[in-house]
Amino acid sequence: MCIRDRYQRRVHGDYYMGCTGAKDEPKKKEEKKSEEKEDATAEKGVTYSPQELGIDKEETEYKKKERPPEPMEDNAELEQMQGEHAAVDKTKGVIIPPTNPPPIDLKAPKVSFVPHYVYGYRGYDCRQNLFFSDEGKLIYHIAAVGIILDPESNTQQFFGGKVYNPKAVDQHIDDILCLGVSIDGKLAVSGEIGPKPSLFIWKTANGELVKKHTLTIKNPRGIKCCAFSAAGDYVAFVDKSDKFNIHVLSLSDGKIAWTEPTGGQEVYGIAWSKNKDEHLFATCGDKHITFWDVDTKKPHKGTGHGAQTFLSISFDDKGVCYAGAANGNLYSFDKSGKIVGTIEKAHAGAVQAVVWKEGKLITAGMDMAVNEINMSTKKATKLATLASMPKAIDIQGNKVVIGDKSGNITLFNREGEQLNETKKWISHKEGELWGIEVTDKEVITTCDDNKIIVWDYNNRKDKAFAQINEKAEAKLQGNASTSSSLPDNQCSRAVCFNKQTNEIAIGTNSGEVQIRKIEDVKTTIKTIPCSKRWIESMMYSPDGNFLAVGTHSNTVCIYKVPEYELFKEYSHPSSIIGLDWNEDSKFIRSLDEGMGLIFWNMDAQKIDENGPTNCKDTAWFSHNLKLSWHVMGVYPSGVQFSNVNGIARSPDSALVVTGDDWGLVNIYNYPATKGAKCIQLRGHSEHVVRIRFSPSGEYLFSIGGQDKALILSLIHI
Repeated sequence: MCIRDRYQRRVHGDYYMGCTGAKDEPKKKEEKKSEEKEDATAEKGVTYSPQELGIDKEETEYKKKERPPEPMEDNAELEQMQGEHAAVDKTKGVIIPPTNPPPIDLKAPKVSFVPHYVYGYRGYDCRQNLFFSDEGKLIYHIAAVGIILDPESNTQQFFGGKVYNPKAVDQHIDDILCLGVSIDGKLAVSGEIGPKPSLFIWKTANGELVKKHTLTIKNPRGIKCCAFSAAGDYVAFVDKSDKFNIHVLSLSDGKIAWTEPTGGQEVYGIAWSKNKDEHLFATCGDKHITFWDVDTKKPHKGTGHGAQTFLSISFDDKGVCYAGAANGNLYSFDKSGKIVGTIEKAHAGAVQAVVWKEGKLITAGMDMAVNEINMSTKKATKLATLASMPKAIDIQGNKVVIGDKSGNITLFNREGEQLNETKKWISHKEGELWGIEVTDKEVITTCDDNKIIVWDYNNRKDKAFAQINEKAEAKLQGNASTSSSLPDNQCSRAVCFNKQTNEIAIGTNSGEVQIRKIEDVKTTIKTIPCSKRWIESMMYSPDGNFLAVGTHSNTVCIYKVPEYELFKEYSHPSSIIGLDWNEDSKFIRSLDEGMGLIFWNMDAQKIDENGPTNCKDTAWFSHNLKLSWHVMGVYPSGVQFSNVNGIARSPDSALVVTGDDWGLVNIYNYPATKGAKCIQLRGHSEHVVRIRFSPSGEYLFSIGGQDKALILSLIHI
């Protein structure tokens, strides 16, 4: 089964299924009666579509989490492919050992990997998840990593992304869904998705773990919102269960002080009163706002708002709670829940973020506007208009930081009634991130979001950006499975670089190949209609004279450079998932989904039927295939062929690294034969689909498919 058709996940040894395409557990009768009673007394309110609320489907639907297939006993199918006289189906590859095998070290490699920089920000389905620390650093998250970014030096520290130890989990092992920072800016709290999700509290100065709490209630599905009390003695958070329970964690003893159902309505925001002498917080969401008093253990609903849906809330220092509504209005409530003020049409569309801080009330909305609100005059002053919908705001002195739905983080200086952009960090935003290529200086990524990004990894910043296709075409049926709303011609999952010509080739999900210059990625100099289905694998020959393209039309197309005329084409029984050139550009080996391994002889211009034997001692320029004698040990017990996605060999042939279905990066000595041990790195929260080394071997790059994160790790030998 292909990765594009699976959403498998194992989390710390547990398996779970979310709600997409699956029936939820039936609610108990007493829960139904309670909710029906509440609904009967509530105002009907307006029902908004997710689009009207600025909510992606990832925010309202849980990803389908199927139990991975049962392990094959001793990986029988893989084992029977090994040997000179392997008795296997003729469409399957045959694994032949080299004449003089290199030295084998089955122990875990004696190297260390340190996360160096993580590209990305999760803005597409989260809000109010970007903050200043007390030191002026930016605190946010992507995948399973909490990030501490120094905007002056553009360097990062992390919570998570470390070596994984399943016996002592001290970091997130799945998608971080929410983030909060204490009022003094010294601590962060983050919550994750999962069957037994954990809440972590860590220092914003260095990412050091302070406290961990794991939810053990029935089917919580994840932690959706979290926030510190003003005094820093409690953390309140909301789970993703059918009841959307609130939980209040006491930081003095690490125990839950209060748990209460919110009533079964979707919750979008949470905020505490800024009065340190009281323990009052509010939650908001679908047709409700509710106030919770921890000392009395009594909740009370906000009234007088006509059952509006609220997306974001914030308290001022006088105890007034400001709530941004889906109708574009900004409402204010006293701590009893009584409405005390309204500014109509503060935004043209849903109010996505509300922040009161340092005497200023700032809001952001679906109209892309960032406004300062004067509640006395009931006027909104527009400070800026963004290109993408803002989802998170924070203030520190004259600095304002905004995170938007496209994954951008923008830092502004405020001058009077205007925000002036000073720095910006971009990322991918939609669908899955698969395409990656690394040069001496750059890493190039392509995604299902109509973006090509060239990153300067030495200076840790984006260097160039371009669209895959300006004009959208119709979506193709039965093609690459993706959560992206964009058509196939605006999605890409393969990219490669020709060092001889400085050209990059981009393979789209509609089956075309685009040729561009790396110094001008915005301009397409040639388009090749290669396939009727999506392209997963591409590579230039080491001499730069040919481009090989592996398609999901089951063909490998070889083009002559620089004309890019079709030189030869050969077929596989199923879709091509990887290919390699040998060092002198005379052979190609290609692999398909059905484990079909084919060797192509460039001089003879035909398939070598005895390729497994004839090429057993061939020196391969790369190692992008997850099936060869040198990597048979990357399938330990319980891991199947389909569970390993990306693979790469280090430039010095000392290491081989894989990315798997469980969000792990696995590092082995090379060759990795049966029984090999590895180091495992966390950081990603989804299938790790591609792995690449820098040409120098100093850096390792990994990308996480649906988590849309590009993680750069520094290698210490």
